[in-house]
Amino acid sequence: MPLLRPHRLPPPLPLHWVLMLPLAVSTLVATGLIGYLSWQAEPDEGRRILGLVLLTLEGAIALGLLLSERLLTHLRLFTRLSSQLATGNLAQRLPTDSRISEFNHLARSFNQMADQLQQSFQGLQLTLAETETKFTTIFRTSPDPIAIATRDEGRLLDVNDSLLEFFGYRRDEMVGYTALEINLWADLNQRDRYRTLLDCEGRVRNLEVQLFTKLGEVKTVLLSVEAQVLDGQD
Repeated sequence: MPLLRPHRLPPPLPLHWVLMLPLAVSTLVATGLIGYLSWQAEPDEGRRILGLVLLTLEGAIALGLLLSERLLTHLRLFTRLSSQLATGNLAQRLPTDSRISEFNHLARSFNQMADQLQQSFQGLQLTLAETETKFTTIFRTSPDPIAIATRDEGRLLDVNDSLLEFFGYRRDEMVGYTALEINLWADLNQRDRYRTLLDCEGRVRNLEVQLFTKLGEVKTVLLSVEAQVLDGQD
């Protein structure tokens, strides 16, 4: 059997043609039939032509409703995908094979914007990953003792090697605990002073305090703290 050749579709129509063409055709047909009716003398023939006029108008209304529903379907799709795009679903794309040229142009613009957003998001993710790597490297290798703790209760989330060496603890003996639970504070009045400064100013700079090491030795240090938001947590 010979292969069937695919039929080439006509080019998409402008939106105003789609909306106006059925109305224009029905108006011309109705006007012509009414004009013809005015020249007819027989009542039966007049009633028959009047029925054709009404049928033509009904067809135009039905076609208009059908086209309106098709237009609303495209608009609902655009609204749904736009909402998904706004929530971070950057993989959605609009079809560009509509029979209405304006919708194809709108779909191509939407898809181009989605592509650009996806590329920007991927670039941002790469930048954040590189920044996190740099931060981790600096945090781990810094000669200064550094800790990351929750702001509300001071629970240690991470500590660097310099801090472990300074106080003489293992990582599992500090991470997950507070300074009170580990008994780091030699003077609780100094802790109250530190908490007051942090709550009022959001930072502490070179506050002189005394802290216990694991072996019970008291060391005088200059404590500096900066309040930050990491992963949505203070």
